[in-house]
Amino acid sequence: MSVITPSLSATPSGDRVDIAIVDQPVARIDHRDGVVHVWISILRGDRCIDVSTQPGTLPTMLRREARVRREDPNRWCAGVAAAVLDAASGWGFDEIPQCDHTHLEAVLSSLSFPLALLARRGGAGPMPHVPRWAAPTLQARSSTAAARVALGPNATRGVARALPRGMMPGDSAPVDAAPDLRPLGLAISLADHLAPERLATVLTGGGRWFPPQHWPGDDDVKQLRRLWATTDETTATALAIDALNVEHGSARLRRSLSVLEPLAIVAELTLARRVVDLERQAAHAVPLERPPAPPPRPARVRRARADVDAPAAPEPAALPAVPLAAPDAGPGGRGGFVYPPTVEIAHGYRIGEHRLVLPRHPAELTRWGRRLSNCLGDYAGVVRTGRSVVLGLEERGTLVAALELRDGAVRQFVGLANGRPTRARRDVVDRMLRDLALGGR
Repeated sequence: MSVITPSLSATPSGDRVDIAIVDQPVARIDHRDGVVHVWISILRGDRCIDVSTQPGTLPTMLRREARVRREDPNRWCAGVAAAVLDAASGWGFDEIPQCDHTHLEAVLSSLSFPLALLARRGGAGPMPHVPRWAAPTLQARSSTAAARVALGPNATRGVARALPRGMMPGDSAPVDAAPDLRPLGLAISLADHLAPERLATVLTGGGRWFPPQHWPGDDDVKQLRRLWATTDETTATALAIDALNVEHGSARLRRSLSVLEPLAIVAELTLARRVVDLERQAAHAVPLERPPAPPPRPARVRRARADVDAPAAPEPAALPAVPLAAPDAGPGGRGGFVYPPTVEIAHGYRIGEHRLVLPRHPAELTRWGRRLSNCLGDYAGVVRTGRSVVLGLEERGTLVAALELRDGAVRQFVGLANGRPTRARRDVVDRMLRDLALGGR
């Protein structure tokens, strides 16, 4: 046992290191099948959770516990890093840069994801987290093995050399910037569509550095793998390289290609080769079906009072505001809703565990109303005529709130029984609407 402080100990044992606070197990690092995993213990050690893709979780927990016990957090993290490095030398990991030997987050990141270590030796900083789509590739012990995992039969020597180079932050990046995973994500999505030499061009095509929040999400990589089939190799290569040099390039590509996919297949639409131009194409794309024109609303005539000889002139019809908690009424029409492309791209847009959805039919609005205990079913009429857009907010796949957009602004945003959504939900919806250029609070 290695006693780091009176409260903290780290015990190496073969292919694992057990970490305990006051003899209570809190974490372990183990080495299995050539891969290092980091586990956090819960329920007094009866269960463990793999947090390898979040290298900062264990250091954060140790610093918090050290402060509670009024001990030095840096000493805790440095002591655990030393114990883990000592055990890792017996596992065949002896290439951790000397500057990282007291940096627990960097040590865990380099051990769990050796490919990131190649970028780290080139000057990149530690990774704050690792997306699920990238984890199998980054766990490989060499760039050749990583290229095989990511790109299969397209893993040539040129691609293997380009892979770690593409992860290096550019000249515009701050000191100790995290590795850039955007080229890897786009290359994985293009693995079945491009030849190896074009994949190598994509891997090294990023000129600008962007922080980790611009990395592709799991949905981006998964859906782009299918959507690239609507493009030729030259267009796909140009779009991928351009996406590496704009903010949120992968997400913007995925949203635009999702809108244009039916037109590219049915109408043989020629796609643009820049992300901005592709977004313009998506914004001006004509929907395949147009909604029927609403019938004219008759003018309401005010009755003349008995003491007035001349009848009053008819008033122009007023369009009444429809509150979310309106009196019970019918669903407002039959048939599905049709949205313009600028609204359609919001369907399925996700940030973390939150996702925006659009109702497709009046009956779906009625079901939403039952779920949220309000009268969303009454909105079918204004949605059909385009006066308002109703969006649902899902959290972990469950509808938790709905909002109405009118004239480019949020008219109302409510949760269960017309209650006010939490601050976290309001913030994430505000960010989504700004990303989609649909308005804000």
